[in-house]
Amino acid sequence: MSAVQSTVADVLQVSMFIRKQEADEGITSTDDASHNALIADIFLHEDFDKDGYISHTEFSGPKHEEL
Repeated sequence: MSAVQSTVADVLQVSMFIRKQEADEGITSTDDASHNALIADIFLHEDFDKDGYISHTEFSGPKHEEL
């Protein structure tokens, strides 16, 4: 994986992350339509250049630098 690939997240990666977070928190999975709407909303607000990826720069959540 290149350095560029390791600093971006695509729709599938974000979807899998949300599903894992739900499972870790004991949250019953939402139906697919609600889940897909959530992912679409995340990309609407985070993917500023609309390339289908959320880069480290675009991401507005907490960030940390690799050690």
